[in-house]
Amino acid sequence: MSRKTINVDQVVDYVNDILKNHTLDDNESIFYRHGMIIVLEEILHRTNNYKGYRYLQKDEVPSHCAPGVRHESGHILPYPERFESTDPTRRQYY
Repeated sequence: MSRKTINVDQVVDYVNDILKNHTLDDNESIFYRHGMIIVLEEILHRTNNYKGYRYLQKDEVPSHCAPGVRHESGHILPYPERFESTDPTRRQYY
């Protein structure tokens, strides 16, 4: 196989868009987003570009979708309440 290169920042932007805007919240869609996370993290680690991620809040995902973390009045809730009824695939990579 011939070796090709790709811009890692473009891959991060592409996956971040899917993790934020993919609108189905059924189990199949969560597995799809989780697969994107696994591949992206592998690329980032292998290229020494991993800088972490943050969970998306309710106002950052489509209105009918669960957020990655819960907050009230602009403040993240204490653990474990912050992760109740959330979707861990709703995140943004740096």
